[in-house]
Amino acid sequence: MTKQIELRGHHLKGFAEILFKRDIKNFLLKNFEADEVNKHINYLDMCFKKGYGPEFMAYTKNLFNYLMTNPQVEIKLVNHLDTLCNGNLNGSPVKCAYRNNGCKHLQEEDLKYLKELNFSENQRYKIKDILEKISLNKDFFMSEFKGFYLKEAK
Repeated sequence: MTKQIELRGHHLKGFAEILFKRDIKNFLLKNFEADEVNKHINYLDMCFKKGYGPEFMAYTKNLFNYLMTNPQVEIKLVNHLDTLCNGNLNGSPVKCAYRNNGCKHLQEEDLKYLKELNFSENQRYKIKDILEKISLNKDFFMSEFKGFYLKEAK
C-alpha cells in the first residue's frame, strides 16, 4: 500500500473495536441473548445491516489489518471523504455506497473523535500513536460502543 492514507475521525472506532473486542463481547454477553450477541459481535460486520456490500467490507477489513500490522505507517486524519469512503487505495474499484452525499452528517462525529483523542484535523500521525491514544481512551470508546449496541437492540 503506497498511496497516502486518509481516515475520517469516526473511522477510528474501527481500531477501537479491534483493540477492545474482548470487552465488547463481555458487555454483549451480559446484556443480550446469545443469538443477539452473535449478530453484534463485530462492529464492522454490523455495517452489512446498514447496506454495505461484502466487497466493501473486505476492503475495509484489509485496510484495518494492514494498518494494525504496520504501526509506523502515517495516515492523515480528515473530516471529509477519505481512503475508506472512496476505496482509492492502490486503484481499488470498491467504494462506499453512501459517499455520493459526502456523508456530511458524519462531520460532527468526525470532529468529536478527533477532539476526544486530541488530534488535529488534516494532520499526519503514525498508527502506533493513534492506537496508543485510543487505548488511553478506552472508557470513552466503550461508552460509544455500549450506546451503539443498546440503540441497535431497540
